[in-house]
Amino acid sequence: MSTGRLIRVWRGLFLDATPMWNNRGNGVSRPLGNLTYLNSSSKSDPITGPDSFTPKGYQIIGDGQVRFLATTATGELTDQVQLLADGKGLTRTLKRTGGTPIEIPVLEGKSIKQIRENFYWIEDAGLYLQVGDKSVKPTLNSQGQVVLPFSSELAYTLLF
Repeated sequence: MSTGRLIRVWRGLFLDATPMWNNRGNGVSRPLGNLTYLNSSSKSDPITGPDSFTPKGYQIIGDGQVRFLATTATGELTDQVQLLADGKGLTRTLKRTGGTPIEIPVLEGKSIKQIRENFYWIEDAGLYLQVGDKSVKPTLNSQGQVVLPFSSELAYTLLF
């Protein structure tokens, strides 16, 4: 996770690693569940934009939670991802120290439709976006990404 981007998520069974280990193996494993692509893996710029981004590891917290740790030129960044209990989404909480406000790419999309306060439909991605703070509004950037403003703390939920 050298850029801090969530690339894809899936529901259902995890992986079929048989091709990786069968006979001589080919180094490939296949997801068994339904894949949902959030961002193109070809985008190499970090979520912190021009600010440097250095991964420092991760912590398994339990109950489907993972916390990623990183440093930037202006401070520390924590990125906690938690699966929803029903398996139909995830909540991401980002916190950082220092730096100027930036826009965090959440997922690729071409249109945002507000359903109700803090709740949006990203039609071409087929996902719902729920933002924790009602003052935070998603926008589209010139690269075809849904972005959220981020200063020191940001929480959002993606529903599949």
